[in-house]
Parts: sequence; structure tokens; C-alpha cells
Amino acid sequence: MPTAFAVGVHSPRRTRTASTDSCGSGTEAEATIGAEHQEPDTELARTRDLVLKMQYESARKALEPKVLDGRASREEIRLLKTICEKEGDRMCIALCDAKLK
Repeated sequence: MPTAFAVGVHSPRRTRTASTDSCGSGTEAEATIGAEHQEPDTELARTRDLVLKMQYESARKALEPKVLDGRASREEIRLLKTICEKEGDRMCIALCDAKLK
């Protein structure tokens, strides 16, 4: 007598996809799937993009004046510290550490 639990026989499963809710209708998630992330157009975002492209000199020139004048945010100081670590500039790292305290 064959049963559904025999070896090699699988019963079909109902699975839910990420784009359907419990009723099976589409949700707002469908609209956002495939949408690209847009970085805000700020000076910090542009500088972060330069760092990601390994253009440390340009990014450092944009950040150093703000950090030295005391106008930089904590995130900008941390970004400059990262650049200084990549370049091996210990004085710059110490300056950033002092500003972050």
C-alpha cells in the first residue's frame, strides 16, 4: 500500500513569497523591490563617496578645514580618522581622537 510518506515522494508545499500577504494579494513591498538606493546629496555623502572610490586626498581636503575649525560633525571626524588611518598619519589620528572625546 503506497503512502505519501514513502521515500522519494514529496507532497507539494504552499509557500508564501515576500511580495504577498496572508491573503495572497500584492503589497507595497512589490513596489520597492528593485528600487535603487539614492544617497542624499550632501557634502558628507559626496565625501563618503570619494573615500569609497579611494580618493583620499580629495576627501581629506574637504574634511580637514571643517575638523580644524570645529564645525565638523562626529561622523565627519570619524570619516577623517578613517582616511588618516588608511594613509598612516598618526598626528591626524590623534587630532581626530581628541576631537571625538
